[in-house]
Amino acid sequence: MSETIATFVFFIIIILLPLLSFLIYLKYKKALKELAKTKKILEESQKIRGIQVKARTRQLKEQAETLGEENVEKTRVLRERLEELEKFHRLTVGRELKMIMLKKEVKKMEARLRETILEFEKNAKFSNKKRSR
Repeated sequence: MSETIATFVFFIIIILLPLLSFLIYLKYKKALKELAKTKKILEESQKIRGIQVKARTRQLKEQAETLGEENVEKTRVLRERLEELEKFHRLTVGRELKMIMLKKEVKKMEARLRETILEFEKNAKFSNKKRSR
């Protein structure tokens, strides 16, 4: 009986174990092929993404240069406009200050004129009183 068990164990080791290994191999062979396909697809996708990233980077650099040039031009235009506005401001403020000075001068002259008229009227009344006597 011990020979029967030994033969049975030998049968299992020699026949069934390789058979089981082969069945396991067949089962996972399909999965391994799928993994290899997936790996290949991922590598191709990675290459494509690399190319897309380089192209987009180049595009963004060109766009940044264009925007930089536009920014320089717009800044120049704004500086010119600012200079014009500052000049206009200086002129208008100067004009307004001169207007204020002239108004004060006009008021002084009006006051002097009133004083002169009052003096003239006083002198005219005084003269008329002297004549009437």
